[in-house]
Amino acid sequence: MSVVVVAVEECAESASYIDQEHAHDILCPDLLSSYIFEQKSMEVFMRTWLSFLVLSLFIVVPMSGCSVFMAASSNKDRDLSSIHIGRTTRPQAEKILGRPMTFNRKSYGDVATYQYFSGDEASYGRAAVYVGLDAITGCLAEFATSPIESLQGDKHTVVITYTPTGIIKDIQHQVQKAPLPNPDTVVLSDAPAEHH
Repeated sequence: MSVVVVAVEECAESASYIDQEHAHDILCPDLLSSYIFEQKSMEVFMRTWLSFLVLSLFIVVPMSGCSVFMAASSNKDRDLSSIHIGRTTRPQAEKILGRPMTFNRKSYGDVATYQYFSGDEASYGRAAVYVGLDAITGCLAEFATSPIESLQGDKHTVVITYTPTGIIKDIQHQVQKAPLPNPDTVVLSDAPAEHH
């Protein structure tokens, strides 16, 4: 539809010569400026809303799966019995422990710190509950469920000192127990007992 702008003086006169079907195509200047202002306002609103949606997608979508993924995956325990002082090399140790978190070169050899978690079993039921909470709250539940999941399992810190040739010289293994109990055990232990 094309818009015809008529000068203020002609606005009233022209309206009488135009049939009702095309009357909406003619706008007086003050109506036109009002129309343009409304269009600009709507355009700004839509751009702002679109920017908000795009930003939300970049923030919420990655978050929405964090606790779900953590609940559905498990941390396997590492078998440290095959690591021996004086015999095991750095590549052999890293095959079991993974890459070190920190690595420091000292005059007496290299000191590597490894970290892993154990005792956190996968729970597809818990993951399903988290999916439901994410759907209901628009992923706001992640602010509670992700920290809960990240505090599951025992934290193992293994500090290994290697000789300059890369053979294990010393091993220190510390275990920090999980700060929170497993949500599955809390739910199961709080369930009322059935009486027969």
